[in-house]
Amino acid sequence: MAKRSVSAGDTPPSDRSGLEAWVKRFLTSYLPQHRGVTANTVASYAQALRGILNHISSRRKRRGAPPARGKPTFRDLTAENVLAYLSDLETKRGNSIPTRNVRLAGVLSFLRYAFIMGCIGKEPYERLRHIAFKRGSLKIVPFLGVDELAALFRTVDHRTRDGFRDIPIL
Repeated sequence: MAKRSVSAGDTPPSDRSGLEAWVKRFLTSYLPQHRGVTANTVASYAQALRGILNHISSRRKRRGAPPARGKPTFRDLTAENVLAYLSDLETKRGNSIPTRNVRLAGVLSFLRYAFIMGCIGKEPYERLRHIAFKRGSLKIVPFLGVDELAALFRTVDHRTRDGFRDIPIL
């Protein structure tokens, strides 16, 4: 896919500058300026991308890749690596399913940006964008028993204005 044009003064990193330069541009320019996301969203996506890049780097080191080749590239953003990262989040780091899904949202958002900018092809992008969000079990909220409800109602003073207001709320 051809690279998308950028606005004046907004020069993209060259293809030779690597994945880290594109991640930086995604976080500093695209998200806040073009998508208008909050600083908290940028921070969350940065944490997700930092996590997957560190995960890929450590996998490369374990495989014995030379130090110069240890930096992640777009070729390393495979479904296998993303799924391994998500699995590690849950098993080794003990993150919950909602946290895993937030990290996946950050990674998928970057992958969409990389696809739009022509950094990754359609085929790899299609494989990656179909990584599903995980469903967790819903926590059942315990309800108050009859005795507990009666005790709650007894705490409200019916003679005061606030107490008169609180009874219908309860």
